[in-house]
Amino acid sequence: MGPKISSVSDAVIAVFAYYDSTHVVVRDIDEGGIIWEGDLDSAEYYLQDSPTPHPLIFSVESTKPVSAVTLSGLSGVVGTYAPAFNGTFTGQDFITYCHNWTEASQDLNIIPWEDDATVVVTDLDDPADTIWQVVCPKKGEIKGMDMPQRIALYIHADKDISVAQTPWASYGASMIAFYMVRGIDRGGTGLGTEFYLPVETSLSGGGRDYYSRLHVVAFKDSTEVTVTRIPRDGGDKTEIWQGTLHTGEYYRYTSALGDATAHAIYHVMASNKVATIASCGDDKGSDFFPVADLARIGISEEPPVTPVTHPSNWRLSASVGRQIVLQYFDMPQGFHASFAVFDAVGRKVDELHVSGSSGTITWPVTHHSPGVYFIRLQSAKTATKKVILLR
Repeated sequence: MGPKISSVSDAVIAVFAYYDSTHVVVRDIDEGGIIWEGDLDSAEYYLQDSPTPHPLIFSVESTKPVSAVTLSGLSGVVGTYAPAFNGTFTGQDFITYCHNWTEASQDLNIIPWEDDATVVVTDLDDPADTIWQVVCPKKGEIKGMDMPQRIALYIHADKDISVAQTPWASYGASMIAFYMVRGIDRGGTGLGTEFYLPVETSLSGGGRDYYSRLHVVAFKDSTEVTVTRIPRDGGDKTEIWQGTLHTGEYYRYTSALGDATAHAIYHVMASNKVATIASCGDDKGSDFFPVADLARIGISEEPPVTPVTHPSNWRLSASVGRQIVLQYFDMPQGFHASFAVFDAVGRKVDELHVSGSSGTITWPVTHHSPGVYFIRLQSAKTATKKVILLR
């Protein structure tokens, strides 16, 4: 989903690449046209500033993993976490974009997962331009800074961190900004047993009350949860809540209006995996929410039935038309095998049987959509190759 209608020229679509020679296609799903198509190398990006018309629903297709983000100031300051190069939201290298919302402060908050983490933030387009360098002396001691606007950023750390683009460092008891975002755990998925979250205080203004909240959601019975906080501007660690949640239950904390000590780092510990949400203004933002453990994409290797040793003598070659040719050769006598084809989430979509010790077999792909597929040689020993269908 692209940016909504906005009152200022701040709507952005950005696509970031993490590998060289990544071919990217950005499409307008409603109109069916291509918004942009091109090639990106690692740490390069495509940016469309102020896309029109609104609202815009778009898709991103790529030959290698990318990340995509839409930013619009109508609902408030950003409210997102930057993805790391490793495919999660915890790591040591990140790229992201800091947009503009009527010149309001755009904070970048560093959440260290280890002691003595050194973090360097540079201009992605000018690596020699160091914007911020900071040392986080203690695990969970969040450091934040108002970033320059309309700029792509590269964040590098010597130890694992998470990077939250949420209003916090530049705000406080006299000024807040709206957002809603899931918290990120040590594993980088948003579903875990430990979180550090930068959360604002609540505030009254313009005849209305605007509340900052923290939610903790349980996915297993008898989940023991402890929530503590340390004020951003200094102070003692305070226990906010301790209790037990069962499957589908949640704990909600709402900070007191104008309480400076509530503008703080919130530490959530749980005996089973939970998810968290930090927000201000309740409906002023949105995010994806983890509802189950995230499976790693890939094909799991089945253990050998018998420890038979033989060469994996096969290769892939493209042929004219919508088909893939699998060539196998010099297989041992009495060797029985088949080629199984899986999609990116591990579902078997085809199976091709081999006869003889050498030959070719064709996988017709006319009935398969573009995307990533894995072709696995199945026998007493297995071998897997990846295929990417572009068109």
